[in-house]
Amino acid sequence: MDEFNEDITAVTVIGALYISVSISGAIIAVLLNEKFGERLVIMSGGFLLFIGYASSFFVTAFPVLYLTMAIIPGIGMSLSYSSLLVAVDKYFTKRKFIAMSLAILGGSFGMVIVPILMESLLQKYGFHGAILVHAGISLHVVVCGAVVFPLPTENVSRNSKISKKVDMEFCKEPKFIVYLVTNFLFISAQYIPATQLPDTAVSIGISMDEISLAVAMLGVGSGCGRLFFGFLSHCFENHVMKFWIIFLAGMGLMMLMVPYSTKIEQFLVFAVLYGFFDGGNNVGWNLSLKNLLEPQYYGRAMSLALLAEGIGCAIGNPLTAFLRETTGSGGIPYFIGCAILCVSAVILIPFSNVKQSFQEQEIIIFDETDSELEKFKIHDCNNEYKINGSTCICKKEIHDCNNEYKINGSTCICKKEIHDCNSEYKINGSTCICKKEIHDCNSEYKINGSTCICKKEILEK
Repeated sequence: MDEFNEDITAVTVIGALYISVSISGAIIAVLLNEKFGERLVIMSGGFLLFIGYASSFFVTAFPVLYLTMAIIPGIGMSLSYSSLLVAVDKYFTKRKFIAMSLAILGGSFGMVIVPILMESLLQKYGFHGAILVHAGISLHVVVCGAVVFPLPTENVSRNSKISKKVDMEFCKEPKFIVYLVTNFLFISAQYIPATQLPDTAVSIGISMDEISLAVAMLGVGSGCGRLFFGFLSHCFENHVMKFWIIFLAGMGLMMLMVPYSTKIEQFLVFAVLYGFFDGGNNVGWNLSLKNLLEPQYYGRAMSLALLAEGIGCAIGNPLTAFLRETTGSGGIPYFIGCAILCVSAVILIPFSNVKQSFQEQEIIIFDETDSELEKFKIHDCNNEYKINGSTCICKKEIHDCNNEYKINGSTCICKKEIHDCNSEYKINGSTCICKKEIHDCNSEYKINGSTCICKKEILEK
């Protein structure tokens, strides 16, 4: 920031404030997603990113940059990033861990390309010209949001309602409290290399061009780490928390390399290794949440985790930069970062074997007079629901429709209940796809001792 004659602490505050706002704003983004959908929220975030960076082109006083480069773009990024995570969780049921890893992988490409690109733009156009180009690039988020098409939905029958209790009881669970503390701790140290590595290297005689390559290599390592963690999580879903602990500890130990590095080659090795563990951590905190809580709590729990990360980021980077300047020791931030990351890994160990515990939910079908017709007891078991002892592969809202259950617009084929479908029976105006003799037994029909999905009070398709 030579154009504004500001020291490293002031510049670091902009980065820390941007990251803090972009992360902690997720708690608002999740609520907006529930009301307006992920597509509109992501596109709105893209517009805010463009407005913030474009307005920075006209700034001549450094304090205004806190608004135009930190707060406004931070809000835009919070809307885009958290909405992306929610969309991936909603759109993918199979291989969800791999899908989440690939979705987050874009951040690694940005770490590789953006530092080199911005360095070139700064040299050619100066700060104001470079930030204007960056604003144009950010506008592409709007295009990315536009292709997040809404999931196909079906009209909900007027005589069906859902009885579902929504609460925040998970916030009281010790495992979730420790999870939040870990998120607060690791994020306070995570960005120390990305924000302070250039200054550390320049102070020992390494050129800015050389260290820019090292910062780019952080992105290369991060991309590899994200893919590797996603693959591990897909293969060993019940051990995601253990993998996360290992990657957190790896990040901390890698930080000890920086104070003892004197050559660019050593910084490059550090960048690749630290980036690898950092990339895995960026996937691990998200996927570990799925091992801790029930799926219906994912959006709210993720927003609270990001809020904790935002607070940690706002404190960690400025504090370590301040200690570095006051003590005159370039190694202080990395020693502190190592300690914080190792502690965040250790406190998770007691919960490394925790698996999801699921609560029973109740689906009630009403008739046109709001009289209760039938209840379904639903037990969440990872990707399945058990309905009357039968396995149903989809989730949430259930409408009985002939021999199928319609769940959030998806067709859920309930197993074991369905027999032959070559002929049909008409029952009270509805179609029952089963054969042979039908015996009425209240709300169900028994066919050769097996239960047919068709009900006496069945909803019409």
